[in-house]
Amino acid sequence: WSGWEGYRSGSEGAGSKWLVILETEWQDGLDEQEYSFGDMLEAWFARLDGVSVRHRFVHDTDDLELFCAQAAMLPGEVFLLFSSHATEEGMALPEGTAGAREIIEAIELCGNLAMIHFSSCLVMNGSIPRQILSSRRGWPEGFVVSGYTTSVDWAGSALLEFLYLNLILESGLSPARAAEAVLETLDYAGSSPGSCMDAAGFTWLTPR
Repeated sequence: WSGWEGYRSGSEGAGSKWLVILETEWQDGLDEQEYSFGDMLEAWFARLDGVSVRHRFVHDTDDLELFCAQAAMLPGEVFLLFSSHATEEGMALPEGTAGAREIIEAIELCGNLAMIHFSSCLVMNGSIPRQILSSRRGWPEGFVVSGYTTSVDWAGSALLEFLYLNLILESGLSPARAAEAVLETLDYAGSSPGSCMDAAGFTWLTPR
């Protein structure tokens, strides 16, 4: 027998909102410049008091499960963003595709999720979002699974997501209301093209 001493993960000076970005490397080799959307988001939201950003690179389903399990221990709401190449079948990882089963198993312990956003092409065109929502009861009010039905333009998705996340983390809108506001604000965000951008196909689902 011995004494146990511990603390809740991230409890020292942490805010109540956590943006957790799980990203795969976009570049395939040394001939390509390194790029990270998570780095951009981390720099942008560093200016906000009460918001903590955690950005990690995911290489396989073990990484996915590990970081989601750690996110489950964070003291506050977790706004989870997956950033990767993808198709309707799931997220592209170096070891293969993480589909609905792998994603649902990874987030199983995360009772503090406020939203899941796929910063990825085409995921919302498949069954993964609905399977996620059907995997449990008791999602919080305003919870969404969001993303794109198209092979969205890089710049278009970046602009959209800076606005979307800013409305949530700085302006205090619920994810569902922020998603509505994105469509109201950006002419290309939905199913119709804008004045200088193809339609992004941004959409979201809420629990029934």
